[in-house]
Amino acid sequence: MNVASGDKPRRPWVAALLAGVTPGLGHLYVGRLRPAILFAVVTPSPLVIAAVAGAYHPSLLLPLILIGVALHVSFWIAAVVSALVLARRKRTSYELTRYNHAAVYAGFALASWIAGNVSAGYIRSSLVEPFRIPSGGMLPTLVPGDLVFATKVGAQCQRGDVAVFKNPLQTDVDFIQRIIGLPGDRIRIENGHVYLNGEEQAKRLVDPSYAFQLGFGDESETEAGQVYEETVEARPYRILERTTLCGRPQNPACTFEGGREFRVPPGHAFMMGDNRGNSADSRFGFGAQGKSLEFVPIANIKGRAVVIWLSFSLLEGIRWNRIGQTL
Repeated sequence: MNVASGDKPRRPWVAALLAGVTPGLGHLYVGRLRPAILFAVVTPSPLVIAAVAGAYHPSLLLPLILIGVALHVSFWIAAVVSALVLARRKRTSYELTRYNHAAVYAGFALASWIAGNVSAGYIRSSLVEPFRIPSGGMLPTLVPGDLVFATKVGAQCQRGDVAVFKNPLQTDVDFIQRIIGLPGDRIRIENGHVYLNGEEQAKRLVDPSYAFQLGFGDESETEAGQVYEETVEARPYRILERTTLCGRPQNPACTFEGGREFRVPPGHAFMMGDNRGNSADSRFGFGAQGKSLEFVPIANIKGRAVVIWLSFSLLEGIRWNRIGQTL
């Protein structure tokens, strides 16, 4: 077969490979600029739309994210198949266009990469961010190995929210705990009960024999606990207490600072873990040496945890029954 000068037949495998690396790049290779731009824009769009919609409707966040991922993958596959088909039509004859230059390919790929990273950064900083639960301070609500989505749009701080925040004493470390008090609230904790602005918050026993693990690996121990349903401002959630938590009246996790009342300062929140006997929260200076009562600046709150999107441990594998649980 004779090939005229400037005639460079397209190789289908090259078009498919380029489209697989960057949606739209394979179309640029076969000289189709408009489809190239279309696939570059459309392919990541479902993830952005799902994140935006889920941030405003947290109860739908997980299914929206799953739909977004499915559409994202489908558009990417469509980009590969489309580029492959177009290249097959031009595998015997193709006249080079102004788009067929290495610099154009590199520029297109770089622009797509930058746009993708900017979009991902915007989603994480302003809409939805994933977090992993490393410890048992939020048992029984969250267990080590849970991965949660935290929303940042329209999520004003409310009592009872599970919030992700920067540790005020170590701002490069993220904590996740429950908001119990907001600016100006008066709080006291006595005999395992929370009193908010002078009113005792409802609490009832729901599981008297809850077994949980302390520590990891060979150093782990099984301890008996009790699960209660606590309610703050008509918002019920479950907390864990060791069976012996209030066996000693002086235990600060049972009666904090002798039952004295304190006030949350302006611009701050009072946080507690749901595992009341084993949580480095506001009561204990977030685990800092020599620290006691410590509040979290509202500005440190990064988002409101709304749903478990994955849960995994080395011993149990994927915990399917936890996926999709709302918080």
